[in-house]
Amino acid sequence: MRVLVFCLVLACNKISFFSGGIGGKENQPTKPLPLSNEETFAPGVMVRSPLDILVVIDNSSSMTAVHQGLSDKLDVLLGQIKDSDWQIALTTTDPRDCPQTLITAATPDYQHVFRAAVVGLGTGGTVLEQATRAAILGLQKDCSGKAWLRNNSAIAILIVTDEDNFERGPCGMVDTSGLSVISPLDDRACHVMALHTYLQKIRIAGVTAKVYGLINTSNNGAHSKNFLTWRDSNGKQIFDHYASVHDEDYRATLSKISQHIYNVLQNRFVLQKTHPNKTAQIYITSNKGEHLLTADDYVIDDNILTLKTTAIPPDTSSIKVVWTDARKVY
Repeated sequence: MRVLVFCLVLACNKISFFSGGIGGKENQPTKPLPLSNEETFAPGVMVRSPLDILVVIDNSSSMTAVHQGLSDKLDVLLGQIKDSDWQIALTTTDPRDCPQTLITAATPDYQHVFRAAVVGLGTGGTVLEQATRAAILGLQKDCSGKAWLRNNSAIAILIVTDEDNFERGPCGMVDTSGLSVISPLDDRACHVMALHTYLQKIRIAGVTAKVYGLINTSNNGAHSKNFLTWRDSNGKQIFDHYASVHDEDYRATLSKISQHIYNVLQNRFVLQKTHPNKTAQIYITSNKGEHLLTADDYVIDDNILTLKTTAIPPDTSSIKVVWTDARKVY
């Protein structure tokens, strides 16, 4: 009789996936519950999704005061994003350099480490500052030759320089101080646009990858013409926000940059799991009712959902993710 009951329980489970019933606990197979095909989020709740920040600092002979003014401002830059899963790498506008210092929230006394790293850059770098080329190289690998960017991270790049982006070719020429700026490359590798093009390959420029600047805006932009005149294919300026590198205090600018990055993180949500070969439908509920987003309004990368800023009405009350084909158990 005991064997007969056991078989009946198995038959019941096979038909209806019912996990309880007759026969005693010792006879019940354990079956995980199926993952829900629907998730709902409240907007404005920042998740600890990865945030990778690259700071590209001019290390030519005119930058001593800037280094001093920036070195003790890390807490200002982190003001809105200090609770995120952040890490910061530093490099210079000299493309022979590479990120040597990687700072995270777990780094002991990270404010002091940042201060020492910025001041330690020195002022012996090339006078042919190649900020965007150095940024690309710095994003690709650190000084040990290893990739440091994390999968699915949001990226923020801060360029700090008192000179324009050097774009005259060949961009590997020897500068006036006699320093050879590594091997010559096609001039396009030095252009501001090259950074935008690279970011489009690894993230979505302007959405999950932001570029900021403390640059020389004096003389009507004579020292930042290349930075300020280049636009992407949509006519958008390369910088998401910039200000003068000659400001007496960088707190206001760094606070705005911190808020910009925070807004990106506010639009990122960690999903339980993505469903391979399934289609997600994203719904936003606001005062106007429930609205289905188009595929151009969001990005799902692994288990991170990123909504583009323009896709979120200010009165949004909920964000719902629905995976199609609910007939299958995932």
